Amino acid sequence: MMWDSSVDPASGESRHLAPVETSVETAKNGAQTLVLRPDPEYFGTPGLTYPVTVDPTSPLAASTDTWVATHYPDSQSSSKELKSGTYDGGTNDQQGQARGVKGSLGQALHARQKT
Repeated sequence: MMWDSSVDPASGESRHLAPVETSVETAKNGAQTLVLRPDPEYFGTPGLTYPVTVDPTSPLAASTDTWVATHYPDSQSSSKELKSGTYDGGTNDQQGQARGVKGSLGQALHARQKT
């Protein structure tokens, strides 16, 4: 994912989000490199506010807190927040996963919550 420094007052998130194509290239010696390919057209987005953050997706361990959302389809395991629900009537849904949480709270965090 990548996002600019603008802030949507309703969500507190960036107004300009975009996926980033990723791949892993392996050299002849076996060394691997994570390659990020941001779409160059994104940087021509009207109103784009710098700096822009490009954040690659990382694999999740079973004990990691994370969340995903309609506009953040990749894991946000490095986030200090654990989001769930919606801030705009359901256009953008957020789902959280807390490590080690079971029972009704865990089910609530897994559920798509709409208000």
